Amino acid sequence: MPAIKLLTKSEQKAFNSPPMLTSEERDRYFQLPDSVLVQIKRLGNPTTKVGFALQYIYFKIAGCFFSPKQFPQSHMNAITKFLEIDSCLVNLSTYKEMTLKTHQEKILKALAYTKFDAKEKALLKEHIENLVEKRIRPKQILMSTVVLYHQKKIERPSYHLFSTLISDAYNAHEKKLLAIIDRQVTSEQSLLLDSLLNFPTNTDKQESKIANIIFLKYINQSTRPAKLQGSLNDFLTLKKLYKTLKPTENELRLSPEALRYYAAWVHKARTAQIKQFPNSKKRHLHLIAFVVHQYFLHQDALIDALLKSVRSAINVAIRKHKAQVFESRTDKDQSIKLLSGLHKNSRGLLCSIKEVIRSQKISDAKKLKKIETLIHESESAMDQGVDDRVERLEHAAEQSLQAEDFLVFLEAQSIELQRKISGVIKCVEFNLSDPADPLFTAITHFKNKEGEVGKKPPQQFIEKPLRKLLYDENGKFRISLYKILLFTAIADGIKSGKVTLTNSYRYLSLNEYLVDEVYWIKNRTALLKRFGLLEMEDLNSILNALKQRLDTSYCQANKNLQEGKNKFLSIGPDDKFILTTPAVDKPNTTKIAELLSPCKYTSIVQVLSSIHQVTNFADHFKHHSVKHVKGSPTIEAFIASILGLGCNIGANKIASTSKGIKVKDLAHIITWYFDLENINAANNCIIHAIRQLSLPSLFKKDIALLHSSSDGQKKNLSADSLNANCSFKYHGNRQGVSVYTFIDERCILFHSSVISSSEREAGYVLDGMLHNDEIQTNIHSTDTHGFSEIIFGLTHLLEVSFAPRIARLKEQCLYSFSSKTTYQDKGHEILPSNRLKPRVIKACWDDVLRLLVSIKLKESTASQILKRLSSYSSENALYTALQEFGRIIKTLFILSYIDDVELRQAIQKQLNRVELSNKFSNAVFFANNQEFSQGLKEDQEIAVNCKRLIQNAVILWNYLYLSQLLLEINDEKDKQSLLESISHGSILTWQHINMHGEYDFTAYLAKNAPQFDLEAIYQLEVA
Repeated sequence: MPAIKLLTKSEQKAFNSPPMLTSEERDRYFQLPDSVLVQIKRLGNPTTKVGFALQYIYFKIAGCFFSPKQFPQSHMNAITKFLEIDSCLVNLSTYKEMTLKTHQEKILKALAYTKFDAKEKALLKEHIENLVEKRIRPKQILMSTVVLYHQKKIERPSYHLFSTLISDAYNAHEKKLLAIIDRQVTSEQSLLLDSLLNFPTNTDKQESKIANIIFLKYINQSTRPAKLQGSLNDFLTLKKLYKTLKPTENELRLSPEALRYYAAWVHKARTAQIKQFPNSKKRHLHLIAFVVHQYFLHQDALIDALLKSVRSAINVAIRKHKAQVFESRTDKDQSIKLLSGLHKNSRGLLCSIKEVIRSQKISDAKKLKKIETLIHESESAMDQGVDDRVERLEHAAEQSLQAEDFLVFLEAQSIELQRKISGVIKCVEFNLSDPADPLFTAITHFKNKEGEVGKKPPQQFIEKPLRKLLYDENGKFRISLYKILLFTAIADGIKSGKVTLTNSYRYLSLNEYLVDEVYWIKNRTALLKRFGLLEMEDLNSILNALKQRLDTSYCQANKNLQEGKNKFLSIGPDDKFILTTPAVDKPNTTKIAELLSPCKYTSIVQVLSSIHQVTNFADHFKHHSVKHVKGSPTIEAFIASILGLGCNIGANKIASTSKGIKVKDLAHIITWYFDLENINAANNCIIHAIRQLSLPSLFKKDIALLHSSSDGQKKNLSADSLNANCSFKYHGNRQGVSVYTFIDERCILFHSSVISSSEREAGYVLDGMLHNDEIQTNIHSTDTHGFSEIIFGLTHLLEVSFAPRIARLKEQCLYSFSSKTTYQDKGHEILPSNRLKPRVIKACWDDVLRLLVSIKLKESTASQILKRLSSYSSENALYTALQEFGRIIKTLFILSYIDDVELRQAIQKQLNRVELSNKFSNAVFFANNQEFSQGLKEDQEIAVNCKRLIQNAVILWNYLYLSQLLLEINDEKDKQSLLESISHGSILTWQHINMHGEYDFTAYLAKNAPQFDLEAIYQLEVA
């Protein structure tokens, strides 16, 4: 059986060849350590010296050895210059095989690497088999293994061996699964699975032409009652199938990744394609995975709908209650004003009557007549509605003392909410962290009674003061109020992690997302060593070092304040600091735009075509099937598909309005080639090409560090989506999402995701730093929405400096290990607000390390873990420990931030970049009012990452064009002047690109396309 193609031809060539190095990388890697220089000096002739040095450099970078025939001449010239050897004396063809092997053994010993031998091959085979069981894609297995071998310091094997072992493991694993299917699937189960592919016997003419399985492929994104009922019917069908197939699924033990892979094939394929499987066992394997996967997805979607519906009902009740309070307050104010006037009139009337009575000049009969007249006049002047107003005022006073005024509005939302989610609660299988919890009793009662709770259902989950309000003034039980309180309690339990699901991807307990506890205890040391976390075992040393840093930071900040060195900091009358920051220059897009003006209105099609010629990014779009793929679509079709999604035009529209493209071709590509993994791989290919250039380093503040930032951008939706939320501030009466984007100093866009507009961005900060393979961030900035104390703690432990811009910074609490008086006695003005509790951190440190390893393993996204962790809040000891540790790092950052004006300016400058990238995003994602037409989160993220690919392609094109300009300048003074102009501009400019108009894919290699001298550009040196 042929080997699986792990890499493209260009990638294979790069894998098997010495690494390409920029001038910056050459300067870094060619500075050999003294111990190696001593060994080189002992060698006999110039050839062996150069051969040894280059082998050492390449092995240090790639972890493997290469043939001397592959050594680039430019590297040989650079190393001979460094070693002060005449290059004419070097002839690698005389580098003997025996000498070569001897040198390799010395290099392995010098770098403390293990030679790849039969023992390591057996371990590699076992490692690959474990990854194949999880259905990790072949290329990902290769790349992750290379990283692992580098961490473990083991010599990297050849590409051919990787290809053979991975192909063998895939074939063996599939053979094993098919054997289980053959043994476990009964005739009844076989008929049940095959019936999914039959046409239903339905009287409806339209539906009768649709296979059963099509009904189960799509998940409704609406929370309207009728739509939710349809979702419930599909879920019940899947639930019945799942229960029947559960024994076989238990035997297969498919990982979540494997379930997604096999199920995705069924989801993408037409019914006829599934039927065409020559092997019924293979067809059944895919169908079983599809049923299980869809069962989990549907259950998660129903919970999303439940949470969204409950939140909506509560918001409506709050809004109506506020309106009533406002109306009541207005009426109350008017009534009080009226009563005040009555009071004044009454006092005047009494005074007048007293004067009449005391008068000696008037007879008693006249006095009575005068008093009657005064009273009549006073009654005539009185407002006719005063009695009603007084009565309403009394009623409002009574209501303000009652706790049930809000519950009345909440109860009014109950019937509508019951129509939506009663069926969800009946069908979904819940788990509770504590089975004795009163909420568990209430849920069980609700399910057992099919939603008919009766007059005395379990009420212990409701707070005691509210229980008496479950009965009206006549003693009648308020069933609607009880049900909405139950629904609210369930929603709160799901969000807090107290209530989880039995079968789910996103609503399991936190423990399910961490490394298995038994496996952690057994392999703790090995896992910590693998990820370079062994030093973190000694928490006392870490805390002592942080205490010293904290004390030093307090002393330094106060010293600079008192000595007047910090001109931008002062202490206000409330003892809180007042901070100002000089303005920074915003990215100047005109400077670079002027340099790019000769190529104005270059078609975006031409840009993508040129970048493909440079990087072959389209080769990274692999067919979903690992094996048996015939042919490949054209480059034109790939580019058209990218533009259709990335510009928000849509595949149908771009095909119908363009030349050289067919709708069916684009539909095929988007179905079978466009998933997040492929699009991210294509993006990484372009990012890697940018990193190989010298010009991007001009934009780095510190050549040894990389500063990045992230920010969210709100977008409306034109389709129903459970991933969307209402936000009147951003979306008006519409629903929307937030596109969360990451960018570094060089303007490389290295990660994008789509989250609900109501979600806090802080939970997604780690995703961009951890779930990309190209960018290693040293400092990361966000605005206030991306900040939390837990993020401070985790980023520090992951060796990234978190540097957010925090609104109302002076209101943030500062912490210290010592008491406040310790610093007051030293005469400090910047003082801690609270004292830290190291015991809280120590009590859960092992769990913190387990969490770190879980994040590093990337089996779950960091955002998924943090979402579950943050929902637990103060109830969870791990959450509290991380928060307490984060307070140390937050305090260190704030003290540095207020003391270092350059740090504040660097943060502002980097955040300006991400804001400019959002404008760039709008320019690319221009069609259909910039509104998402996709309802599913995965589809939204595919579109967003296609947009990011277009943006990165434009950025690379700009870099290449400017690099070519530099190459064409011979005068050094003119070159430095051009570099100065570039360094003060922004590469994020797109005015010269024609995003709109007619797209012509008939000849994507236009004659007027700029020709880049890539070899010279990669060797270009930038001071």
